[in-house]
Amino acid sequence: MRNSDMKSLWLLVVLVMSVLVLEHGHKMVGAEDCEEEIRGFTIECMYYMSNDSQSLVNPNARCCKVITDAYPTLSCWCNSLSRKVVFPPGASVGETLNWRRIMHCFSYCNVPLPAGYQCWKFTVPAHPPRKALP
Repeated sequence: MRNSDMKSLWLLVVLVMSVLVLEHGHKMVGAEDCEEEIRGFTIECMYYMSNDSQSLVNPNARCCKVITDAYPTLSCWCNSLSRKVVFPPGASVGETLNWRRIMHCFSYCNVPLPAGYQCWKFTVPAHPPRKALP
């Protein structure tokens, strides 16, 4: 293939991808805030909520900010927990979380999950754990 043909092909690929991104972005305008919340939980809170450990760790201020900002639209985050993750293979986001640790983080950040609240496959028990750590 000649150099000019390669340039034309790449320009076509870039054009098609740009159109697809713009179309996708146009349809997803309403979900952008939710995606931001999901990224926030993943970046700032995963350490405190993952099932890597059973110990309760108090979240830092950045995680608490994500939690309090996302709390009014928490159902959006809960609905995202069925998304698949790369590791472990075949697992979902929700399966990588420890619900006891999640409840601790929300309580520590002064926005406890209400008893009976349904999030993904988990229902908050009648008596969520109190703050266990100083």
